[in-house]
Amino acid sequence: SELEDCVVIASPPRSATQAHLVSLCRWLQAGFAGRCWLAVELLRLLDDEMWLHRLREASALSGITLVAAGDVHFHVRSRKPLHDTPTRQDKTSTSISRAARRSAAGSVVRTPPSAMPSATSFT
Repeated sequence: SELEDCVVIASPPRSATQAHLVSLCRWLQAGFAGRCWLAVELLRLLDDEMWLHRLREASALSGITLVAAGDVHFHVRSRKPLHDTPTRQDKTSTSISRAARRSAAGSVVRTPPSAMPSATSFT
C-alpha cells in the first residue's frame, strides 16, 4: 500500500461519540497497526477529565496508545532547556547559539512545574 511508511496520530473531535471513537480505532488498527496513536489534548476545559476518560476507554478496547498532543513541549523537565532555545530564537530572530547562551543565563521565561500536566497522567 502507498501508506506503509506512514504513521498516524489521530486527534478525534471532542464531540465524537464513544461509538465513533471505537470505529476510528478499528479503522486505525486495520490500516496502521503498530503505527498509530490517539492524541490527548487537554486544553484546560471543563470536560478535560471526561475526555481523557473516554480516550482511555477507547485505548483500552483497541490497544492503541495515547500520546500527549497540542501545546506539549517536552516529556521530562530536563528537556526544558532544549525547548527554550528554539522558542527563544523564534521570538527574537536571533541565532540559535545566542539564544542558547541567553537561555543558560536565565533570560527565558519559564513555565512553573505546577502549571503543567504530569507526563504520567496519560498512562
